[in-house]
Order: sequence, then C-alpha cells, then structure tokens
Amino acid sequence: IFYSDRAVFLSAVAPATNIDFEGIAPANSYALIHGNMISGVTFTADSGNLAAMDPGYAPSYYDWGSGATAIGYYYADPIRATLPGGKNAVGADVMVVDYDNGGVAEQMFAIITLLDTTTVTQSITTLAIPGRAFMGFTSDQAIVSIAFYTPDISGGSGPNYYPFAAIDNFVFSTV
Repeated sequence: IFYSDRAVFLSAVAPATNIDFEGIAPANSYALIHGNMISGVTFTADSGNLAAMDPGYAPSYYDWGSGATAIGYYYADPIRATLPGGKNAVGADVMVVDYDNGGVAEQMFAIITLLDTTTVTQSITTLAIPGRAFMGFTSDQAIVSIAFYTPDISGGSGPNYYPFAAIDNFVFSTV
C-alpha cells in the first residue's frame, strides 16, 4: 500500500524507528555516509557518493525546515536503503534539489524490493523548498530495500538541470 501522508502511514504501522540524519555532518557542511549503517539501515548510492547535508551549507538547496538531509551526489543516482530483516513498512520525506534552481518540485520515484525479489515502483511530485512530500509503503511481506531517485530530465545533454534525490525522516517498522 502506498501512502503520501506521514500521519496516516504512522497510524497504520507499529511504533517506527526514525532516522533524521542529524549530527552526521558538521555545521554548514556535509559528510559522506555511503555504506554507513544507521539504526540498522544501510544507506548507499550507486555512484558511491551519498552525503548527509547540513541545511546551513547552502540553505536555498538544503534547508527543508527539518534539519540535515541525505542527498545523492549525481543526478538519477538513487539513494538506496537496505532494511534490517522482517520490516514491512518504510517511508521518508522526499525532496528534489536542482543545482541551478535550488529545491524544486519535481518527480521522484521509489523502487521497493520485496523479500521474494519482486519490485514495486511508485512516483510522486515533490514540493519546492521548504515543502516536503512523503512516500510510505506497507507490504504483506518483508521489504528488503527501497531506492529513491529522480530521472535525468535533461536527457544528459543540458540545459544544466539535473535533479538530485534528497530524503529526510526515514522511517521503518512493521505493520
């Protein structure tokens, strides 16, 4: 089941673990988190470049009003979260950063991989900064991983509009 409302999602699941990426990046800077396990979840990006961004680093790009965020360094590079076993509920605030225009409203996709290796894809249009959209999912079987990404809408040739996926308040639980 797909949820676009955090409160409705949280009311449908057991008490959830929330990862807010606070305290990872120094003030007004960023820190690489690729391959790090945080509260049992391993975060990666296909490029190997995934960072926690302090909102003070560049407020028009990273200040979503929720503190630090996780962001992929390259366009169309997914932020992948591999969950601990037995979890069948996952969600996050989702945002899009464009290095020409700051935090923008753009299409975001999530690919959920289930225990039986099937995948489910869902999309949502995010909100311009400081707004955050929410994508949450529950399943009748365990969720192995979720990958959040934005498509390369420039076609790889410009104009220099490359959207980058950003997430915050990553939650996981059981139904």
